[in-house]
Amino acid sequence: MPVDKIKVKLWMNEFPGAFTFDGTVLFCRMCEKVVNCERKTQLLQHVKTTMHVKGGHKSSSSRQTLLTQIGEQSTSKSSINTEFSTDLCETLMASNIPMYKLNNPAFKKFLQKYCVGHNIPDESTLRKNYVPGVYQSVLQAIREDIGDNYIWVSTDETTDACGRYVANLIVGKLTSEAFANPYLVSCKVLEKTNHSTVARFVNDSLRTVFPDLSEDKFRVFLSDAAPYMIKAGQ
Repeated sequence: MPVDKIKVKLWMNEFPGAFTFDGTVLFCRMCEKVVNCERKTQLLQHVKTTMHVKGGHKSSSSRQTLLTQIGEQSTSKSSINTEFSTDLCETLMASNIPMYKLNNPAFKKFLQKYCVGHNIPDESTLRKNYVPGVYQSVLQAIREDIGDNYIWVSTDETTDACGRYVANLIVGKLTSEAFANPYLVSCKVLEKTNHSTVARFVNDSLRTVFPDLSEDKFRVFLSDAAPYMIKAGQ
């Protein structure tokens, strides 16, 4: 007796994903067997069989396992890409390579060729999502290196090619054990240069790097002999 294709498809819709139908044969994916489909009752009886019910549980478990594996792989890949982007951002900054160089076709081609398996982030992604984190990690490394030692600071102001007043601040730890590397911790454009703007620049910069800095840890202030610098130090 020929089957009614339209009816069979309607019956199948009640059990999504359980059956396939080629227009002649109805195949149960759970049991991996052909099912009679001349009448709907045959289909209803089949889905109640022990084999079909067990097959459904097994299929559901397999799908869940697969989804879990896919999720873990996705998380792992995301973690790897995040680490790669962080390292790339840190390397560019430490090497004084501008972020916009990532848009250079030759540089991007090189990274894509030799950094297989990693998504090469664009400039804006690094600036928005990774530069702040790298900045904070560098500040933390400076804090840990200086520790509880006394510190010295040095500041100076210069004029850049655009005629702007740029102030710089260097800090270092005072220790008799060995030479300690100083750190350039702040560069800022000042609206004007006088003792007030310089003093505010130094104080704000120190609070950024050392939020809990005690005043007795601050021992030496170095600068040139300009009157406004001397007044700022006082």
